[in-house]
Amino acid sequence: MERKKIIAIYPGSFDPITLGHLDVITRASTLFEKVIIAIAINSEKSPMFSKDSRLKMIKEVTKNIKNIEKILNEQIEKEAYSSQLYLSMAVWADGQGLSGVSTFMYAHAEEERGHMLKLVRFVAERGGTVVIPSIAQPPVDFQTIRAVFETLLDHEVMVTESINEIVFMTLQEKDYTTHNFMQWFVSEQMEEEALARTILDKLTLIGDEPGGGLYEFDKDVAKISIVASVNETQA
Repeated sequence: MERKKIIAIYPGSFDPITLGHLDVITRASTLFEKVIIAIAINSEKSPMFSKDSRLKMIKEVTKNIKNIEKILNEQIEKEAYSSQLYLSMAVWADGQGLSGVSTFMYAHAEEERGHMLKLVRFVAERGGTVVIPSIAQPPVDFQTIRAVFETLLDHEVMVTESINEIVFMTLQEKDYTTHNFMQWFVSEQMEEEALARTILDKLTLIGDEPGGGLYEFDKDVAKISIVASVNETQA
């Protein structure tokens, strides 16, 4: 059965928007999947602020109000950026002659794109509005191979925190469908962080200097990428 989307409409002049208005909007965001704020125009009154000014003020004071649909769209943006970041890492590694690391990062970039699409389909199938984001330019120069994987680990930790925030909100709002859906991402993030830490441990053992150790490391990382690709296909 298709899930019906519950939307609230809050009309008003909002000239200007007040703390009372904001309190109503905040509470409504926890009760409804979407809150539409409608700016009313009264031709018999001269407003203090123009319609465009009121719209700008409303957007500014409500930008940090979260609901499930909004936070899922924010996660879509994070996964899209992850894909671009790892793609940039792949290109950098390619330029350094590290074909194994490059192969690993290309596969990782594609995997993150898959995460993004998984979220997009979920929001769409539940009758939500998917917002396709613009993506910030990722770094292009990483200096050392250690810096690449330290950046990767830091980024995955940030993504894990974001996933946990979504899971916490689903429990607060008793949205058990989304909660169950997000468990896949929770498990995935545990694996992503563990893998990044394992690779950094290997780098610590061989050091950053060029030589046979780095050559073997590059080959090992390529094998990790191949195994991951096979597992994704079987899944």
